[in-house]
Amino acid sequence: MAKKKIEKQSRKKTIMDELLPRSKPGKTEFLKLYNLSREDIKKIKKEDEKNPFEPFDTSFSTLDKWAGVKGLMELYDFHVNGDKGAVLLALWVCFYYTLPIPQWVENAFVDAYDKVKFDYEEDTWDQVFGKPHPKNTKKDAQKNLREKGLKVFLRVEAIKKREPKTALDRGFFHNIGMKTFGISGSLAEKYYYHYKKLLPYKKKYPAGTVYRAGRNTPAKRFAKELMEPDAVKRIEVQD
Repeated sequence: MAKKKIEKQSRKKTIMDELLPRSKPGKTEFLKLYNLSREDIKKIKKEDEKNPFEPFDTSFSTLDKWAGVKGLMELYDFHVNGDKGAVLLALWVCFYYTLPIPQWVENAFVDAYDKVKFDYEEDTWDQVFGKPHPKNTKKDAQKNLREKGLKVFLRVEAIKKREPKTALDRGFFHNIGMKTFGISGSLAEKYYYHYKKLLPYKKKYPAGTVYRAGRNTPAKRFAKELMEPDAVKRIEVQD
């Protein structure tokens, strides 16, 4: 019984080590972020509310990096369950949030790279890292969703803030779509509710400030939502 307990504890430690960076400073930073309590997060959010984002500010707060670390933990689960794309996405998270790279990401990247470049086990990068887009993806439609969708969402939210009694009906979306973005009202409505579901807009920013949606995303959904490029990037709020 004692032996089984020791084996279980050892296995748990090995998995945890794999989730952490190799360097001591990196491990310290990761553990500090990972172990933030709910109370810690609440305090940080309150401080953030006192200091709105500055336009074109490219720095990341503790809360941003905490979200990045949580996302990496989720991506680890994707990886061990066979998702080849998790490795490159995890690297992107590290680079974007200026986080040290966990051991599992290093190991998985090197193994995949070796299979193509040195061991001749595979012929293409898609075979080891997965295809960047699912089969039959309509790239033009996805590009429009990315480039116009979030802008539609933010414009609607800005109007709702100025005019709370505004009815979000067909006429409203027709005006927003045709006059502002050159798209149909039905498409503008579709874009708005897509991002409304994806990005909880709990915090109201005045025009000219910056809304970074990723910081308001629940950690459990963070990894999946990284697939939406604008979900973690800064977008300027418009009037």
